[in-house]
Amino acid sequence: MPEVMLSRTNYGFMPVTEDDQENMKSVKMGELIKVKRSKPRNYELHKKFFALLNVGYDHFEPQETEY
Repeated sequence: MPEVMLSRTNYGFMPVTEDDQENMKSVKMGELIKVKRSKPRNYELHKKFFALLNVGYDHFEPQETEY
């Protein structure tokens, strides 16, 4: 079974996207599945971090050293 994103609601865990809903249709009623829980990265902070790296890279000027 492919990876599926679920969101917890008052009614239980629900698929997040239409693709997730389609993937969950393959699970029969009453069938047991094993789930490994993990939190995805915070996408907004991930974008900010890489923007900060780009700014740092654009302003970086290596010093020339003499031997």
